Amino acid sequence: MKNLTLLCIIFILSTSTLSIQESLPKLSLTEKKIERLAKHIHTKYKIKYKDVKDIVIASFKHSNKDSFPTPIDTLAIIAIESSFNKNAYSTTNDNGLMQISYKKSSTDINSNIKDGVFLLRENKKFLNTDAAIQAYNLGLTGYRKGKRNLAYLHKFKLVKLELENI
Repeated sequence: MKNLTLLCIIFILSTSTLSIQESLPKLSLTEKKIERLAKHIHTKYKIKYKDVKDIVIASFKHSNKDSFPTPIDTLAIIAIESSFNKNAYSTTNDNGLMQISYKKSSTDINSNIKDGVFLLRENKKFLNTDAAIQAYNLGLTGYRKGKRNLAYLHKFKLVKLELENI
């Protein structure tokens, strides 16, 4: 009788554990990637986790999944331009995460990322990806006039590789 009671208890516990596990929400691959990226960026750049998570989500929202700029491309630009400081402001009047200067851009996370991604897409319409990245830093006009910034491009590629491997 003791064995039967013990078996019943084990059965009840095992089925209740299964139902609890089944009721937990399953994260998609994108959600898991967002979580890993947010944790990494939060730790490396010492930015509030909530802000970082909003930045990563906005990057996934406004970027392209399979073509330039991808969310990782966008995050790499943000890392270089502002180190994920949403209130960053430069001496050349660039502001926000993506250091926008082409118009009076908001430091609001979504607006700033949307504006920055728009500029990257516009550059890509006229240039290859490497050139579009340099033109983002130099301005399209500066790039067309012959300016280049290979150091910026190299840094972008290093940060992008780091973020891809998270």
